[in-house]
Amino acid sequence: MSISDNLPRPEFSRIVDIHSLEESALQEPFNASATFYRNVNNTNILMSIPLGTNTNGVYVSPMTYLPAFSFNSVKNTSQVLILNNVDAKILQSMSLYHNIIIQYKISNSNNYNFLNQRELRITLVDGNNNPYNATIFSNSMPDTGAHDTVIINQYIDHAVNDVVKLAFMVTQNSDGINEADTLLTIMRISWNISN
Repeated sequence: MSISDNLPRPEFSRIVDIHSLEESALQEPFNASATFYRNVNNTNILMSIPLGTNTNGVYVSPMTYLPAFSFNSVKNTSQVLILNNVDAKILQSMSLYHNIIIQYKISNSNNYNFLNQRELRITLVDGNNNPYNATIFSNSMPDTGAHDTVIINQYIDHAVNDVVKLAFMVTQNSDGINEADTLLTIMRISWNISN
């Protein structure tokens, strides 16, 4: 049994509200953004993702979030505010398009290679850490230490003062020897929010 067998399958569908489409068509286009990139003044973002609990031979970590002030370039608009350079606060009720690109690698928490099978899941959650939609996520099962890129593209219907956060989880198989916390190393993040 692979890790993916224990996870819900994504559904690629969207119910469109004609009224919200008409409203967004009347709005001036905008694009808020938050970006993390390596430069001479910083290092990669390092996040320790705990092993989690074992369910039927698969460890599932708790959700882990970006540390405060992760982004080093932020563009706010009158509709979207980036809080503490890490989360997005939506200032108007509207449907928004989220385009997220993350370049990363995963390894054991000691930065050595892992020998078991691991899968990284990235999703968007609200201010109460509830996923906006269980089908909005990106799964990746990279080789240990290999650089990988995930992309999330999704419309979300937001209410005023919604908070949006990136959440990270790791699932890994249990072989009785190689289970351990995971070190997530992020080299670059680009998060664009537009109408």
